[in-house]
Amino acid sequence: MSKIALTPNGSGSGVFTIASPNSNTNRTITLPDESITLGAGTPSIDDNGNATAITIDSSENVGIGATSPSSKLTVLNGTANTQVASFSGADSGGGLKILTASTTRSDDTVILKASDAFGEIAFTSDNTEVMRITKDNNVGIGTSSPTAKFSVAGSTSGDYLAKIESTNQFGLKIKTTSTSNSHEQLAIHDGNNNVQFKVMGGGNVYATAINLGGTGSANKLDDYESGTWTPVGNHFGLANVVYAKYVKIGKSVTLQVYANAQNNSGSPIGAQIVGLPFTSTVYAVGGVNVSTSNSNISRLHCRVLQNSTVLYFMKNNDDSVPAADIDAGHIIFTVTYETS
Repeated sequence: MSKIALTPNGSGSGVFTIASPNSNTNRTITLPDESITLGAGTPSIDDNGNATAITIDSSENVGIGATSPSSKLTVLNGTANTQVASFSGADSGGGLKILTASTTRSDDTVILKASDAFGEIAFTSDNTEVMRITKDNNVGIGTSSPTAKFSVAGSTSGDYLAKIESTNQFGLKIKTTSTSNSHEQLAIHDGNNNVQFKVMGGGNVYATAINLGGTGSANKLDDYESGTWTPVGNHFGLANVVYAKYVKIGKSVTLQVYANAQNNSGSPIGAQIVGLPFTSTVYAVGGVNVSTSNSNISRLHCRVLQNSTVLYFMKNNDDSVPAADIDAGHIIFTVTYETS
């Protein structure tokens, strides 16, 4: 039995079948009713219009519609907005289609198109879907059912959902939802990887600085802080402190104090409160009320001098209030001053 047989194919004029027989069944190569060129030149197959349809060059590059393929497979279609390739299963309406750009496009554009109105494009890695483009034009990473134009889902609480950063890991970072206050949900870093703004898992928001009404140093809100402090009487004693609170917003500090002086504890020297929580940078005046039977200390005010942590009780004639005059009175004062 011959290894190769040439057999006419009755299905078309001028068509031959080259059959390679073996002991079981024939293996058939059918040559189309077109011009086929083989040999020392560039092998090619011509279509009915006598134009080259398929080319295989000496570099083993294959061109479809291209006589000089520049890669292992080059497909050229000179008609705009025309299907170049189609991949489908049993349902010919489904699958993936690759089209050329339209005539209105001046750049080289790659268009991937799901074949029908219900088609979606999914990308997988190691048999696991990692990204999907739905028929509603939503893009999902980590989810096969994105509910927004761009949805990212993390698999583990505390994992990063997105990072926009340089090679040194500086920039914007978004983490998955977590109930832990130690997890950053949203963080913005500067060029030195210092956190400038962050939202924590417990809902707390932190910022290193906020500028209000401008970008200059005078508009900078450096921080917010509130707490308690311990006032100490100087030249007189405090029996107890009902409350002593402070609020610091940027450089502005506001103190609120309600305390009781000890009976017969004062001296003729001017009464003072020492141990202010922040050092003043400018002179400040505040209101004070001392509830006592001593008529000499009505209409008072308090002062904080520059570069000081001491508060002075003063009369309206600018005389200091002798500590002895307070004598078991209730002291209530509020003062706002500036710090560095």
